[in-house]
Amino acid sequence: MSLTQELLILSNAIDLEAVSYQPYVLAPAPQSLGADLDSAKDKSRLTRLDVLHAENVAQGRDKFKTLKQIRAGNTKNRVADFENM
Repeated sequence: MSLTQELLILSNAIDLEAVSYQPYVLAPAPQSLGADLDSAKDKSRLTRLDVLHAENVAQGRDKFKTLKQIRAGNTKNRVADFENM
């Protein structure tokens, strides 16, 4: 194999690595898309659960934190917390 062929193979390998890093560069695009979709929502069609979900997200609550909180403490406390949900 000649030196130019080896260089060509190496440059192709570098190009493939550069392509694999592109999703990290393009990562902010989905966030801006989400903001665009939020502004386009029809507020009159929101359900009670949609409003409740938005409030929970604004307060930093999600299903994982809620489940973690329920698992904390002894069994009686967990059952009481679950029944009060």
